[in-house]
Amino acid sequence: MAILLWLAYIIGRAIDGRNSFRFVKYLLPTAMVGVPALWGLLAYKDFERLCNSTPTGLQKHGERHPQTGFLIDDTNLRNFDARKTVGIAAYLYDQGSLTYFDQVSVGGFGVSQRAIFRQSKQSNSNVAEPPSEYAFRVAPIESVPNRWHGPLFQVTYSVVSATTNQSVQSQSEHVFGGGIIGNYMHALLGERGDYSDKDFQYLSCGYASRRPAAWRPRFTSNVNRQNYVRADLELLSSILP
Repeated sequence: MAILLWLAYIIGRAIDGRNSFRFVKYLLPTAMVGVPALWGLLAYKDFERLCNSTPTGLQKHGERHPQTGFLIDDTNLRNFDARKTVGIAAYLYDQGSLTYFDQVSVGGFGVSQRAIFRQSKQSNSNVAEPPSEYAFRVAPIESVPNRWHGPLFQVTYSVVSATTNQSVQSQSEHVFGGGIIGNYMHALLGERGDYSDKDFQYLSCGYASRRPAAWRPRFTSNVNRQNYVRADLELLSSILP
């Protein structure tokens, strides 16, 4: 960002020199910051209103069916942003609450073939067999229309029966950010040392937190990280032992 501002200043100074102006060298950097910031602020207001008006709570569609493990399929989330994952299955496995979990994996370098691998205390097999009866899935992330055409999205999480493909429990959240607006939010809100994870490049509400907060942060000092653990556990409550 600093390099772009410096380039805008140099270009503005060149324009001033050719036309005997004195203000373009200041106008270009100011516009470069001000216009995206204003657009981001107006779009954020739409997101904030959505957070305040959308009811929260699980959509429950069935009874409890305790399982010793389940499938985690967060490929839609990782395809949207490679830094974002759902780590609740590994968390429960490490805590001893599950005897196994299955993970959907998609090959890299343009390979789209899906494979399922199992982490288990009972077997060293990398292939999931037999398959899990239930899955924690992230639906394809949808863009939410809004009057300022800001980067506003809806993410839906669900616990699904593998045999019937019916949802047992589900809940959605709204996500704001990414792109140039996400870079501004990361610069303004990012925690010290949070350079690669960019936890504040997106904000979310309606699932882990009613108020806007970092979306599925990986940075351990971020308080919303534990909120997501709590929300994922609540969503999985119908199939946890």
